[in-house]
Amino acid sequence: RVVARRRAEIVPAPGSAPTTIPSVSGIEAESYICLPLLVRERVVGAVTMISTTPGRRFAADDLALVRDVARRVALAIDNARLYAEVEERAVAARVLTYVAEGVFLLDRAGEIQLWNPAAEAMTGLPASSVINHPAVDVLPDWHEIAERIPIESSPDPGHEETVPFETPKGERWFSIVGVKFFGGTVYAFRDVTE
Repeated sequence: RVVARRRAEIVPAPGSAPTTIPSVSGIEAESYICLPLLVRERVVGAVTMISTTPGRRFAADDLALVRDVARRVALAIDNARLYAEVEERAVAARVLTYVAEGVFLLDRAGEIQLWNPAAEAMTGLPASSVINHPAVDVLPDWHEIAERIPIESSPDPGHEETVPFETPKGERWFSIVGVKFFGGTVYAFRDVTE
């Protein structure tokens, strides 16, 4: 109920007549206070404090203490989730190191955020010269090439486009496809010059 309503609950309500509270997980309670755990406007759970001391009921002044505990628990949960997300991204980045296809990621602003070693090897462009730069500034003829590349919502090798690409080693032909995701577009390409 607290999670659904996103509001704290004190039982029995402060100032109300004594009431019988059903046992909570086998614990006979005199009173309890429950608050939603909010992280960036999202409810991730609830924290409940139970008073088992006879005659000890939670009051409105207890709410500030429990609200502080709930805030700290919510932050801990969020930090753990963010840490897990960073670890997943690190694993994904390590995997991309060994993928034979060139892979790069453009964010919504059109800047390159990832450029794997295969992309470096095929294009002759080191990651240090392209990452955090707009693709139109560092990839030859990117504006014209980008218009020809099919952008899918999921990977589909049947919709690749073969495009010419000027590299320091001369013109190469790449078969390329883009996949849109919430943070931008991931492009995967392979050298089909031969």
